[in-house]
Amino acid sequence: MICPVLKVTICSSPSSFSPN
Repeated sequence: MICPVLKVTICSSPSSFSPN
């Protein structure tokens, strides 16, 4: 999964957030 460094915490929960 590719996620921005600033959203590393959000990327931790792909169930709640989807990477664009």
